[in-house]
Amino acid sequence: MPTLIDFRRRIRSVQNTQKITRAMKLVSAAKLRRAQERVFNARPYAGQMLEVLRSLARRAEVQKHPLLEKRPEEKVLVLVLSGDKGLCGPFNTNVFRLAERFLAARRNGHEPELITIGKKGRDFFRRRKVTLRAEHINLFLRAVDYAQARDIAAQVMELYTKKEFDAVYLIYNEFKSILAQRLITEKLLPIEGILPTRVEGP
Repeated sequence: MPTLIDFRRRIRSVQNTQKITRAMKLVSAAKLRRAQERVFNARPYAGQMLEVLRSLARRAEVQKHPLLEKRPEEKVLVLVLSGDKGLCGPFNTNVFRLAERFLAARRNGHEPELITIGKKGRDFFRRRKVTLRAEHINLFLRAVDYAQARDIAAQVMELYTKKEFDAVYLIYNEFKSILAQRLITEKLLPIEGILPTRVEGP
């Protein structure tokens, strides 16, 4: 039968666990705030970049740019953006389901190819024996910097300009709030009317 000392020891153990859990919660909340700030701070920058592209598009010579060249969509490249970690509800799962439906609809004699950004996406499609054109993991452990985005963009643009693919799509969750994200399928290449073609998921 437990003694009074045993009960006191258990109480102290529970109290210590509460302190650790409280500290972890504070750390997680701080990380979340920083991530939200990065998202919201980047949006005005992205908007200004689109304004620059619109201005450039008014020049006739830009219309001959290889990234504007339209071709029949036979060979399609799909970028799937997911997280590197789990325990985030349906955040990753919803992206994977949308990607699977998109891939199934695009099988027209040419199997669409994938580039995964995020460890969870890579693991998901590997388990389904899907061959990946490329994979990028652990980009989100720290703040994503320009060099990482530039390298991925350069890889995709090179594949398109070499005519290895006729179109490039991006599937991702657009952050709205902690409780709300919006599934997006976005056509990146060829560039159409400067603004990408966006289709919201179900």
